[in-house]
Amino acid sequence: EAAAERAWEAGPGPQALGSLRKNAVVRNKASNKVARWQPAALARAAAAHVSDTEGAADAKYRALLERELGSYATTRAEDEEELDRGGCGARRGLALQFRIQAKRLLERELEALPIV
Repeated sequence: EAAAERAWEAGPGPQALGSLRKNAVVRNKASNKVARWQPAALARAAAAHVSDTEGAADAKYRALLERELGSYATTRAEDEEELDRGGCGARRGLALQFRIQAKRLLERELEALPIV
């Protein structure tokens, strides 16, 4: 998670999104920096903003989604198996459910993109 946060801060996303209206993007309340987690449509718009062509925008958006999906220490299947086994506490169970849904959303966005 920390590595993904550093990669986000070093990339073009914060700068591209930072110029938008304050309430147009999700920001960290403490630092007011543009957060790594953004609605998919906004993240896609940021990729288009920093790209010269639609193909380049799709490639950057795909890379962003793949990087985010790859930042997890486990796969969706591993999380689902752990959840199905049971025996984890309520807090762990909720965390697993959240991660499973986040990974499903990322996977669906990737599937919807044209093959580059």
